[in-house]
Amino acid sequence: MEKTSPSIFYQDELEKFSTNANGLENQDTLIASMRGFVFLSAIGVAFGIWRYHALSVEWIGAPIAVFAVLMFIHGKVLRKKKLAGDACLYYRTGINRFQNIWHGIGDSGERFLDANHPYTSDLDIFGKGSLFQFINFSQTSLGEECLAQWLSEVPDAEGIQKRQDAVKELTGETKLFEEYALLYPELKKDFNQSYLEQWSQKTAFPVPASIRWIAAVLGFSMLGTVWCFIMMDPISPLVGLLSLITVLSVIALTFLYRNQIR
Repeated sequence: MEKTSPSIFYQDELEKFSTNANGLENQDTLIASMRGFVFLSAIGVAFGIWRYHALSVEWIGAPIAVFAVLMFIHGKVLRKKKLAGDACLYYRTGINRFQNIWHGIGDSGERFLDANHPYTSDLDIFGKGSLFQFINFSQTSLGEECLAQWLSEVPDAEGIQKRQDAVKELTGETKLFEEYALLYPELKKDFNQSYLEQWSQKTAFPVPASIRWIAAVLGFSMLGTVWCFIMMDPISPLVGLLSLITVLSVIALTFLYRNQIR
């Protein structure tokens, strides 16, 4: 079976994800319009109940339920749309590299420059148009630091052999690279991965099972509170008291376990 060249594979994947992104864009527009229509319908129903008493208060639940379902579906569509857009950018960047369009694009690694290093400055290892900028596809700052360390140090024969074996093993795993590249790309710029090392060294404080049950009960209580405030008119003093206790309990539990939640 004849192997597809990387440039053709990248072009095919770009076209596939571009088509997918266009379809998701249409779905996004359609669902947004439907949400707007349902929202206006809910306002109309609420006005009819308040002004003319033409319907019972239970009818307001129908547009609210439809709106909630549309919000859930819309969220999934938006996530898929963003993923397709990120995939297009990933493959478009790869095609540009095949066409030698990479100078000045991406992280140059200038922060790794060391004037006292014996060869990184002379060989253009870091900086604009450098080797680092050409081969760097790291998705995290820890990955970039690892690559910079590899380029700044000369390994022994065993280390070189291990890296060559790793390259051979990963050759052709283009879909694997895609999955890693599209796995929360925003973490690369918004998250300091050194926190992970600090977190892994901290003592674990697991939440007791009893607290988990209490949290679950409070969650259902909050839902019941919202339902009572929507459906009951007027609100009885007992329901008001239970609602206040539920809210205060949630606040207290959140404060006590704020470190685990954070």
